[in-house]
Amino acid sequence: MGKSGITFKENGMNVDFRIHEDGVVELADFSAVENSKPVELSGPTGFPIVEVQVTGETSTKMHGYKHNACSASMQLKYRNHRVYENNAGKKLEIELLSDQGLAVQYNMQFYNGVAIAQVWNVLQNCGKESMGIEYASSFIYQGLAKNGEKLYFDKTDIYIPYNGWDSEARWKKADIEDLNLTRMPVEGPMVPGFGNNRFSYGSNGSWSTCEYLPMGFTRDRETNEIYYFQIENSGEWLAEYGSGVDRHLYIALSGPSENENGWWKNLKPGDCFATVKAAFGVIPGNESEAAAELTKYRRKMRRTNEDDEKCNVVFNDYMNCLMGDPTEEKELRIIDKAAELGCEYYCLDCGWYDDGDWWDSVGAWKESRTRFPNGLKKVFDYAKSKGLKMGLWLEIETMGIR
Repeated sequence: MGKSGITFKENGMNVDFRIHEDGVVELADFSAVENSKPVELSGPTGFPIVEVQVTGETSTKMHGYKHNACSASMQLKYRNHRVYENNAGKKLEIELLSDQGLAVQYNMQFYNGVAIAQVWNVLQNCGKESMGIEYASSFIYQGLAKNGEKLYFDKTDIYIPYNGWDSEARWKKADIEDLNLTRMPVEGPMVPGFGNNRFSYGSNGSWSTCEYLPMGFTRDRETNEIYYFQIENSGEWLAEYGSGVDRHLYIALSGPSENENGWWKNLKPGDCFATVKAAFGVIPGNESEAAAELTKYRRKMRRTNEDDEKCNVVFNDYMNCLMGDPTEEKELRIIDKAAELGCEYYCLDCGWYDDGDWWDSVGAWKESRTRFPNGLKKVFDYAKSKGLKMGLWLEIETMGIR
């Protein structure tokens, strides 16, 4: 099988793309060990670097709810690529195009001094008919835990970032077999290693961290590699692990999808759509070292802003204080204390818009004259007289039944 490659060795990571003779571009290696091996295939072509489900198209080897073998993805063929340096580090762009007129620009941004890459895709309809987009991956890699001698189901741990209000960051480690990614048929009449099951988690609506954090770790106990990721979206997202053909384990990261969220994009001729961004990296080490690497990345990728330099002190009246029961009298007393303590900002939190139990009236955004007989302006002016900058809590995307 003829093929060429695009190879990077960045910050201890081996990243290798294969361009197959049929034009399919595959992410064949994303490892952190010496002499890492590429994904081994039994067929003539590879796994595409982007997964796109187009309405009316089928799948090649996808069963169940998985997003790893969309037929539209296999039709995306290599056109060209470029590599260049920018302020962050090295940047790769790969151009793909299908006969149906779907064009994709695959973007991978490396960051100097950090073992991570930020990845996203830009889709464009270059055809004459509208396309319905049901799913588009931000990042997919179909070679987790492929190094070493053992198969992934004998040596892989997945760290699940359970989360909730008042129960944040409750990470739990699970052996991959306990997540229904078990020993698929290794030999026999079925495709080796293939199965229809997956393990996934994500979010619905605007609360992106309601049940899980948009991140995760995967550890290969045999090679001591740990993979880590985050999905950079304040709305809906999906992280999916699954068993693929040829005994491989894949991970697919994305924003919302039709199956999971009822999301659908009508991509009209000439229109473009950019996926949410995701970051993915790998190092030899443990979960604490992976978290440290993600922290380094977050500090690198944040835009420069004055708040990071000044580190202003903000007082918020909700937690362990008014708990959503503000009044003019209470606020004036607390503002005095906040100013005395040296705070620079003061935030008046929820409940200011209703006389009683306020949650089902959220959305009116008019102050309660019972709570604030002189209006919010008196409270704001008083805070300003004390040298405080004033803030007001709004959850603008939420509306109660009243």
